[in-house]
Amino acid sequence: MALIEKELICLNKEYKDKYQVIKELSLLAKDCDKVSDVEDYENTVLQREEEFSTAIGCLSAVPHGECDSVKEPFIIFSRATQSFKWDEIDVQMIFMIGLPLKNSAEIHMRILNNIAVNLTDEDFRNALLTSTNEKEIFDILQMIDK
Repeated sequence: MALIEKELICLNKEYKDKYQVIKELSLLAKDCDKVSDVEDYENTVLQREEEFSTAIGCLSAVPHGECDSVKEPFIIFSRATQSFKWDEIDVQMIFMIGLPLKNSAEIHMRILNNIAVNLTDEDFRNALLTSTNEKEIFDILQMIDK
């Protein structure tokens, strides 16, 4: 099962804050049939943000939620046209993760680790920031879908 799909890649977005990002990407997850209840998933992600910011540096944030509304694990990748503040940290790339509650602990840690490890690679980050189309981004993101 692929975590990353081409329809889950959004480039050149205009974001003003994390709340707009979470709302828009939650709706995308619903539109792509990854979640059954968009409000439940969105609220789960927002609750997680209240506990601890998911802005991790390297111009990246990894908002995520685990709930019964998630039908299957997924990662949405979005890139803003310019960086914006996410809890005082500049962010331009968002990796939004959705996981079903059941049996999610192992895959959750694997995904977060794969994202973090790859983001330490300057070439990986630069490729995600400069690639001009979804196909290129999809190919690059295969590094974290292992």
